[in-house]
Amino acid sequence: MKINEIYEVGELFDLSIQLIYLLLLLGLLGTGTFFVIRQVLVRRELDLSAKELQVRTYLPFGPLYY
Repeated sequence: MKINEIYEVGELFDLSIQLIYLLLLLGLLGTGTFFVIRQVLVRRELDLSAKELQVRTYLPFGPLYY
């Protein structure tokens, strides 16, 4: 009877470690995804700003200054 109780405690311990690893993995993947998406959005915004600036400075009538 005592061996079964120890086995159940060990089984629960294995499950908790698996859950901790799973949550850690999901947390790392979520954090990495957040940073990648943020960098893509920042890069897109910079590209659009550069394109707009290029269009404003290379008009057919010369550069346009404000």
